[in-house]
Amino acid sequence: MIGFATIAAVQNSYTLNVSPTSFIVGDYTSYTFSFTMADALASSGFIVITLDPNLSFTTAQISTITSNLSVSISSTSIKASPTVQVTTTTIGSLTYYQLSLSNLNTTNSNIATQSISITVGNLLNCPSVCTLTLFSLSTYYTSSTIDLVANANFSSSIVLQPGSISLLNANSIATTTYTFTTISLTFSIQNSIPSGGHLAVILPSDLTLLNFCTSSLSVSGSSIAITSVNIVASNAISITITNAFIFKNSQLTVAISNIMTQNSTKTTATFIVKSYDSTSIAIDVSSNSLGLTISSGNSFNTISLSRSSAINSDAANYTINF
Repeated sequence: MIGFATIAAVQNSYTLNVSPTSFIVGDYTSYTFSFTMADALASSGFIVITLDPNLSFTTAQISTITSNLSVSISSTSIKASPTVQVTTTTIGSLTYYQLSLSNLNTTNSNIATQSISITVGNLLNCPSVCTLTLFSLSTYYTSSTIDLVANANFSSSIVLQPGSISLLNANSIATTTYTFTTISLTFSIQNSIPSGGHLAVILPSDLTLLNFCTSSLSVSGSSIAITSVNIVASNAISITITNAFIFKNSQLTVAISNIMTQNSTKTTATFIVKSYDSTSIAIDVSSNSLGLTISSGNSFNTISLSRSSAINSDAANYTINF
């Protein structure tokens, strides 16, 4: 009797480690992909890196992937600078960008098992806070995609953090305490704010936000259309940018009118400023302290002096009224 059977090969599974040089949103960053290749490849074998789709969310991110990446490999007998081809694939509703690394070998021999680190430079981090989890890597024995050897999966997560807002100046039109005035707060942002995004300005506890306070916003001296809401219970103002795109590194000034200065010449506690995208995901947050200083106390409206006796040498009480 003669029998027949089919043997189906199953790809191996590796562990993939991914580490960026910067965890800050909006930064151009190098990502290093490290794994141990436990299966040899033919001389014509290649490697495919699949990027998390959050790194190709904006036009600027896609542009740097397609035209401005640098790729280098640290390993044994593999070229430090391979041939790189950028392609896309759709999984579910998401589009993933893939980097196919070929022309790897320095000789005609097989590519031996080894530990490999691949650094991809000039990737642009998310424009707002995000978590990256969907990285993967595949190895192929020959130049054909049917010769899949192994998949390397990233099982951890990379949480990107907000950028910085630098508080530059806080001043008041009025220079005396307990005076209704307009206070201007000037600051610079690290990352852009899209139309529909918003700012949160949290006032120091020394200043009291009232419902009738009004706010305006200017960028490099030019007024920007906004909608502002006073959140009195939190001593904070929410400012929505209605129809403008504010570029990164811009200098902004928020002017708050009908607000009273503090009750002493002591510098207030710090202002806090945060920026968000149109879905209320954080972009930047203030990274330094800045308070408001008022130079002089308010004047008394009237002051008078009286005494209980006008006779010389009498014991008298003097009363100051103000």
